[in-house]
Amino acid sequence: MSHRGIYSLRTLSRYLWAGPNTVVGLAAAAASVCLPRVRGSVALCHTDRGLAHWFLTKRGYCAITLGHLIIMTPQASEGTLSHELIHVRQAERWGPLFLPAYLVAGALTRMRGKDPYWDNPFEMEALRHQHKAETDAPSQASS
Repeated sequence: MSHRGIYSLRTLSRYLWAGPNTVVGLAAAAASVCLPRVRGSVALCHTDRGLAHWFLTKRGYCAITLGHLIIMTPQASEGTLSHELIHVRQAERWGPLFLPAYLVAGALTRMRGKDPYWDNPFEMEALRHQHKAETDAPSQASS
């Protein structure tokens, strides 16, 4: 098999493994009257109304990743996107176990007396990458 064929099989397997999470994301996008647009290896859905927008803003968030689908509110930044792309990679690693593992990690974190979001290992990994992306980005100095 050619290098290209192996790459295609690996890509397909990542999409299939994360697929159950993406299906949940597509349902959330549909409930939010949001049409996803493909950007690179993910689908982005920008929403300012509907169920996902309500869910995110009610909790003070500006984005959520479900498999290969990222739903973002207008408040989301490029730093937010780099954060969410880490969750895509986590979904590729954990597959259908990602959402339950994320929730269990949050519950265990809370049981240890820590914040279930900020101290969740999945979030901590994504926040490190977001911080790095924001500090590595060229400054937008005006002339």
